[in-house]
Amino acid sequence: VHPLRMYGLGRIHTGLVLHYAARRCLTTAESEACLSAMVPLLEMLDEVTRREVVAACTRRRYRKGDTIFHAGDPGETLHMIVKGHVAIRVDTPLGDTSTLAVIGPGSSFGEQVFLADDPHRTASAVALEAVETLALHRNDFEALREKSAKIDRLLVLILAEQVRRLSE
Repeated sequence: VHPLRMYGLGRIHTGLVLHYAARRCLTTAESEACLSAMVPLLEMLDEVTRREVVAACTRRRYRKGDTIFHAGDPGETLHMIVKGHVAIRVDTPLGDTSTLAVIGPGSSFGEQVFLADDPHRTASAVALEAVETLALHRNDFEALREKSAKIDRLLVLILAEQVRRLSE
């Protein structure tokens, strides 16, 4: 049970509390707790693993219209969205741009970096509004995997989210 749900807060109220908490965090520990609470994928990990993942992440911010990465770019990071919405886009053979998905807080993108031997981006990611992500570098993920097999749980959760997103 999410800690804020114990106080009878519903989904909308929980989101508002987390939004406020994220803006008010001052210490590293408070910041890690707020960020991990805002990314549901991380909530599913045990506390030790969650702290290790958040500590390995870099907080990134993008403005509306910023291209986070282009299709064909070398992939080095997985992004977990804390705030904002991102469009995942591809160029068609006719030169048009097609939006495959619009994803928001709690979702992740760029997971191919952890799966493929050739980690080039298969699509572009564009910020539709101000976006904040937790970026996990491939090398940091591999170091976490060597340290603990529990980190594989994060990869399974990310892939499960991707399958769910594709089937909706």
